[in-house]
Formats: sequence, C-alpha cells, structure tokens
Amino acid sequence: MKEITLYGTPLSLYTGRARSYLIKAGLEYRETTPITEHCRNIVIPKAGGRASMPTIETAEGEVIRDGAAIIDHYEAMNGHLFSPETPKQRILSRLFDVIGAEGLLRPAMHYRWNFEAENLEFLRFHFQSVMPRGPGRAEKGDKAADQMRAACMAFGAVPETFELVETLYLELLEKLNLHFADQPYLFGGKPSVGDFGMIAPLYAHLGRDPKPLSLMQANAV
Repeated sequence: MKEITLYGTPLSLYTGRARSYLIKAGLEYRETTPITEHCRNIVIPKAGGRASMPTIETAEGEVIRDGAAIIDHYEAMNGHLFSPETPKQRILSRLFDVIGAEGLLRPAMHYRWNFEAENLEFLRFHFQSVMPRGPGRAEKGDKAADQMRAACMAFGAVPETFELVETLYLELLEKLNLHFADQPYLFGGKPSVGDFGMIAPLYAHLGRDPKPLSLMQANAV
C-alpha cells in the first residue's frame, strides 16, 4: 500500500498537529519539504494553487491542505477514534484544539522571534532548508523569516505585551506539568483532538526553538 506523503517541516507549527495525528493513528507516512517538482506540479495545483504546510497527498492521490482538515479526514474514516466518549470531554477536546492551534500563537511567536540572540542561527538554518536548492537560497530563507517576524508583531507579541505573555505561558506550563505528571494525555490514557492541537505550538515553536526549549526544560520536567 502506498504511504501518505506529508509536506511540512519540523519548524512548522501546524505540521506538528498533523504529524502527531498520523503517528498516533498508526498511519504510514513520509515527510518531506514542499520543494519537490512533484509537489510544485501535482500537489499544489490539486490544493487550489495554494502552497502551505501541512499538506498531504493520500495513498489514493487525494490532496488535503490544513492540519484540521487532515485530522477531520482521517477521523471520519476511523470512526472518530480520537474523540472522547462523553459530550463534555468532546467539547473540551475541541476547546483545547483551538487553544493550542490559535490561542498559543502569541507565546509561540514571541519566544521564536523576540529572542534573536538565542534563536537566530537555529531559525536561519531551518528557514533555508525549506527553500528550493540553488542560487539565492539563503536570501530567500532570510526573506521568509523576515515575513514571519513581522507576523509576530501582527499577532500582538509586542513590547507592551511581553510581560503578560510570559507570565501566562509560565503559568500554563506549570499547570500542564502537574497534569501530565499524573496522566499521559489531556483526558487520560489516549490522545484526543485537543492533544493534537496543543502539541502544535508546544513542539514546533516552544519545544524546539532554543529559548523556549530552555524554559520548558527548566519549568516542565
């Protein structure tokens, strides 16, 4: 059986959401950056001409763009394996999905882009790695990084909010650390859609970039 192809990168917040689902669902996949000729000529046109991460090409050749859509696609196929049983937990699972994928964008962007001394070389390497090989690769990577740096400000991670963002994030780490000391996932022994939403920022930004990684290691062991 042909495996799923996941177009993404460890640097991408939303790729982490889809990747974790594929792993926990036991689905065979391979991950590659979206710079191949096949991706440009076949996958992106099927995605409506929009190049974004994550995008998957299923074993049957169907193309699905966006982490939430990818999860919904396979949840519909497997009988909603990762949806909690009770109505209250299902609502909370979806809430945690939104908190992770949207609510934690501000600390994710803050800790990535507002600590240049700690993160710059790490980010430069990874942004260049998702650019097409050839002349100007470094410059293209730097340009993409600058665009995301500007987006950081648009998300509200500006000097006036730094103290509040950092205080709330450290409080969240403390609460999650207490919970996961007792349970492996949000609702017990099995991951939920909420877990996949939360892992998106907690892995790609907050668990890999040097500055927030050091915070996580110091405050959530």
